[in-house]
Amino acid sequence: MLPQQYEELHREFLKSKRGTLMLIAHIRKIDTRDKMTAIENGRQGSYQQVSSTVQ
Repeated sequence: MLPQQYEELHREFLKSKRGTLMLIAHIRKIDTRDKMTAIENGRQGSYQQVSSTVQ
């Protein structure tokens, strides 16, 4: 597959609503998982640590 074709496909995917929703859901899932870890540890500080390493 040519890089140009791939870029066009990628752009179409990003334009599509489903792609955007999937991306948002994926980000939310990561965020929720980090929060759950913080709750399990019982320390809010660990959540801040995790979120800073993700970025």
